[in-house]
Amino acid sequence: MRLRAATRTKALAVAPSEALAARTLALLPSAAALPSSGYVVHTLTAALYAFLATRTFEAGALLTANMGDDADTVAAVYGGLAGVWYAAQEEESADGEEGLFWSPRVRAWRNALVRRDLIEEVTGELVEFVERHAASS
Repeated sequence: MRLRAATRTKALAVAPSEALAARTLALLPSAAALPSSGYVVHTLTAALYAFLATRTFEAGALLTANMGDDADTVAAVYGGLAGVWYAAQEEESADGEEGLFWSPRVRAWRNALVRRDLIEEVTGELVEFVERHAASS
């Protein structure tokens, strides 16, 4: 329990202030009016809206996946952005504790991946590549 509370405290300390989030959301269209056409500006607008308007990875993923039109592209952009943000703030706990990223549903999504072994292998190689490149720069 203590680790979970510390993780949430850390996440809240890093997250933008409520006032800033409210001002930013006021500039974006409502969720119902979000464009999801595949046009890059529409895609980024919708992905950023989902990132700023939700508090967990799961909530944003569900919001983007249910937008219709080009929802898969919006969800992919959201997933990249939010995955980095939320996963950097918490590690998966061995006891299955819920957090901003690792909810039971997100665990189920990961466990249901086809060729999960290949995805994890490629992901690991990408991380190693970035670390080597960063060290040589």
